[in-house]
Order: sequence, then structure tokens, then C-alpha cells
Amino acid sequence: MNSPTLLTDVIVTVKNSIGNQGYGFFTCPDDKEVIVRVSTLTANGFAPEDLRDGFTAVVDMEVLANGWYKIKKIHEINCRSGKPAPQSQQRVQVKAKIANQSANKVPYSAGTNGMGEVKALVMSGEEPRFGFIKSEYADLFFHVSSVRAGLEQEISVGVIVHFDVRACPKGVEAYITDIHWPEEKLKRVVVYSNPKKSLFVHLVTNPTGRNTLEVRNGPPKSIGDLLHKPATRAEARILIGISKPDLKVVPRTAKK
Repeated sequence: MNSPTLLTDVIVTVKNSIGNQGYGFFTCPDDKEVIVRVSTLTANGFAPEDLRDGFTAVVDMEVLANGWYKIKKIHEINCRSGKPAPQSQQRVQVKAKIANQSANKVPYSAGTNGMGEVKALVMSGEEPRFGFIKSEYADLFFHVSSVRAGLEQEISVGVIVHFDVRACPKGVEAYITDIHWPEEKLKRVVVYSNPKKSLFVHLVTNPTGRNTLEVRNGPPKSIGDLLHKPATRAEARILIGISKPDLKVVPRTAKK
């Protein structure tokens, strides 16, 4: 018989605070709801009044046979831990929280893009299910299905990613388009150059085999500064001054 799957450090949102019945509900990142009872709150050092609609919490959950969840432990509610446990029972808290609950950060809008660091991953067994990206603006949720094909195995905590922001039923989420690869993992080849202007076009291949073009003011050995990221080789040649753009011929209007 398989042992139950435990999801740790899951960030959930309070949908309903504790009512007269003695329980409330959390909303999970996959939109499922999970019940939270007064007994679970008090066992983890919280009081019923600590649970308010819209607050976030960091919890451990067990995946039941029917696919639903059961709360096993509550680590934080709105970034506050429960009453201190004995020193021997204290643990390091994961300080991940949903971005649009953060008072000092501006949330993203659908249709924008950005770059940030993967700050938390929630696992199902050995496979990641979803996570959160920390950036200069609000933190963003992403699901593993919203990672560009070929990048799934490269996603881990601490990796810098590029993403597009898309609308979802709960607001917005990140679609990871690429990884900001460390230089030592990239292969560079100069495909065009203009030595007089010290401009070079690099063909850059990342570990997944994807190619991009970069215009820099240095060859591969010195790399130099990134000046442009052209979409095509024709655009790259124009940018470094070795090819002229096509001129559109506008017919002259006949004189009356």
C-alpha cells in the first residue's frame, strides 16, 4: 500500500474564516478548497480570530485517495508563526507568500513580462507541482504546466527565470519562457562582426538547444556588453552596420 503524499510549505488563501460550526476553508493554488478546523489551529499555536478572509497561510497538506487535501500542519498565517513552541520543536519557516497580498509591492498585470528568482517549489513526491517567483514587483504563482517545454527539469529554487504574465481564474500567473542561464552553461559563436565599430553578433546556444542572437561590443572571449537582442540575422547585420535595410520605393505622384 502506497504511503500518502505530503505537500509541504504550500501557500494557501483563507476563503472563509472560522464560523459558528468551528471550521473554515483555505483555497489552494489549484483552486481546490480544504477545510481547517479550530482544533488544527490551536494545535499549531493559533487562535480562531487569527484566520481572516483574504489572509495567506503556509501549510503542510496530505493528498487523500480521492484527490482532496487534509491540513497536517500550519506554519504561518499572514507571515506570522504560531505561539512559540519549545526550542527543540522550532523549525525554519518558509517565508513565501502570494504577491498581491504584499503591501509594499505592486502586482503584475496580464500581458506584461519580467524576470525573477524561483523562491519556492511545492513537490508531489519527486515532481514539482507549482511554485512562486520572487521579483522586483509582486511574487507570482506558476504551475508546472506553465513552463515552456524543455525547461521543466531545469526549474529549481534559486534559478533565475524569464516569464510572461497571463490572466487566470484567480488573477494572474507566470508562464516561464526561458531561464537566465549562467554564462558557463552557454555556448557562444560569433556569426557576424564589424571590427571597425567593435560590434559582434553572437549566436548563443543554451543547454536545451535553443538559439538566440545577441549584439555585443566584444567577441566571445571578452563577451562585452549586451547591446541588442535581434530577432533575425538580417536585423543583426543591420544593427552592426554591415547590411543596409531594404528601402521602400514610394511611387511619385504625377503632377497635374
